[in-house]
Amino acid sequence: MHVASTLESVTIYREGAICTRTCAVAPATGEAPQRVRIVGLPLALGAASLRAAVRSGPPSLRVLDVRAAFDVEIVDEVDLAEETRAHEAAREAHSRLQLQLERLEHEIAELRRAKRSCVGAGWGARASTSPRPVRPRRCRSAARTGSSSCATAKRHATSHDSPVVAPRARR
Repeated sequence: MHVASTLESVTIYREGAICTRTCAVAPATGEAPQRVRIVGLPLALGAASLRAAVRSGPPSLRVLDVRAAFDVEIVDEVDLAEETRAHEAAREAHSRLQLQLERLEHEIAELRRAKRSCVGAGWGARASTSPRPVRPRRCRSAARTGSSSCATAKRHATSHDSPVVAPRARR
C-alpha cells in the first residue's frame, strides 16, 4: 500500500533537523496491511535517521522495520536538437539585449558628461531657475559717436533697458 504523508512539524538543530510527518492508513479490506510505503519523501533524506511509530490503532499494530527506498521515474527522452536550437536562440537574444544595454549605458554616460559641461558653463538647472542678465550692448549710433548713451534712447529702450537672459537648458 502506497501512502502520502504531510509535514507536521520541523525542529531545526545546529547539525540537522527533525521533520515529523503524519499519514493515515485506512485498509480497504478491514485488515491492516503488512507493508506500507510512504511516498514523496525528499531525496536528501538520511536513511539512518528514519524513525516510525504507530500513534493510534489496534494494540497489535506496530512497526517492525523502516527502510529507505528511492523510486526513479524515467522521463521521456529529450529532443536534443530542439533543445540546442532553443538554447542558441536564448543565447542570441541575451547577446542582443547585452549589446542594447551597453549602448544605453554609453548614451547615458554621454548625456551625463554633456549635462556636467552645460552646468559648468552656466547652463542647466541653475540657469533656468535664476537667469543671469547679460550686459546690454550699445546701439550703433552710440558706438559711432563714442558716447556711452544713445541719442535715440526712446527708440532703442528695449535694446538697452531690458536685460538679456541666458537661454534655458534643454531637458
